[in-house]
Amino acid sequence: MQIIQHVKSDSAIKLLGDPTRLEILRILIAREASLSQIGSTINIHPARVRHHIKLLEKEGLVELVSVQMEKNYLVKYYRATANMFVVNMAVLSEPPEDDHLVVLASDDPALNFLVARLNSKMGGNYVYTLPVGSLDALIYLKENFSDIAGCHLYDIATGEYNVPYVQHLFSDQTMAIVKFVDRQQGFYVKKGNPQNISGLKDLLRNDVKFKNRKRGTGTRLWIDQQLKQLNIKYDAISISTPDAPTHSDVAKAVDIGLATTGIGVMSIAQSFDLDFIPLFSEQFDLVMREETYLSSRFEPVIEILKDQLFKELIIKMGGYSVEKMGQVKLI
Repeated sequence: MQIIQHVKSDSAIKLLGDPTRLEILRILIAREASLSQIGSTINIHPARVRHHIKLLEKEGLVELVSVQMEKNYLVKYYRATANMFVVNMAVLSEPPEDDHLVVLASDDPALNFLVARLNSKMGGNYVYTLPVGSLDALIYLKENFSDIAGCHLYDIATGEYNVPYVQHLFSDQTMAIVKFVDRQQGFYVKKGNPQNISGLKDLLRNDVKFKNRKRGTGTRLWIDQQLKQLNIKYDAISISTPDAPTHSDVAKAVDIGLATTGIGVMSIAQSFDLDFIPLFSEQFDLVMREETYLSSRFEPVIEILKDQLFKELIIKMGGYSVEKMGQVKLI
């Protein structure tokens, strides 16, 4: 089993565009499983699972690992062919030139505003950006698919954000962590909070359906850590599937009634006219190699991060603190 496998072919990338196949692959990364076990986990018939498995197997993403006799039936067990799959998803209007920046980052309205200001300031597509989970952003940075990773990864062992993950992935390089914003995350609920949701233990209630975030996102990592501390198992929670790739997808699910609640940043709740129940504050940082931080390409970013009007506009978005914006730590 490989550690990292790059998904490059158009057919494989198209294959993983299906949320069911993506979820099956995630299951098989975590453990070996039979068709029936997979079907039970994601609530589809084993015959449909077999169809998806055959497609994934054809692309070399999963493999048969054993055949066992169980209750007089031969049962096949499958697993993923790697612990992690890296998909180059960036589709740009043109190849970025040397004086441009590619930013792969966790979903965040304040970051989107920064990118818009930069492109306006520089007179065009100076920054190319794509929303990905925080952990994926760091991996793409390590693989040189981007210049900057935006992330908010909490390490429960140290109580720090981002630093332990950067040190682990980039142990042989000097990295710069530039402070962007501290932001509030909390529950999205309908106006008036009709279910009176106040904490994670409310997710165990029968009248609550939860919209979770995708694995690899900083928000999902925090949720997983907190549920583990509370000894809450996912099979005890009613989940609205599939998991959401962005905060906006969570808010939309709550807004249209597909979920009772989900967790995301405050500014998104306001844009969907939802109520927001604060849960925690986190650090959202920009991570890059030292040479990127010291380069002329990054100078316009620093200029905007130091601009007082920009900071005031971020504060007005709601749920953000900018006290540390622009501070840098080299590790």
